[in-house]
Amino acid sequence: MSKILFSEDQIDELHLNPYVKNVAQKSITYTDEFKEQAVKSHYEGATSRQIFISAGFRIDIIGRERAKSSLNRWEKMSHRDDGYNDMRHTNSKGRPRNKPRNPKEEVAYLKDKLEYLEQENEFLKN
Repeated sequence: MSKILFSEDQIDELHLNPYVKNVAQKSITYTDEFKEQAVKSHYEGATSRQIFISAGFRIDIIGRERAKSSLNRWEKMSHRDDGYNDMRHTNSKGRPRNKPRNPKEEVAYLKDKLEYLEQENEFLKN
């Protein structure tokens, strides 16, 4: 992740760009359309700097390294089966549950756990 932190004015300016999904102080989320366009332009010979400038981004705000690393990451993503989909939310297991279960949930959980352990023991016997 880049060490560049965006100011409120820069965040507001970046939000105006149609290729931006979301902007936070430390990160930018781009649209899939822009990612596809950028990778295609790069394969045609454009540099990361040229791509971002032609899309209406200011390199002095984005930073050369962020533009370059984003493009490299998108090129790798373009070869995956799921394409440019953001996998941060789907691959996450989430935070562990700290809230106590109600009695019905606890019974269902324990039944599932018992069934799993019985199947595991049966498998290990064979």
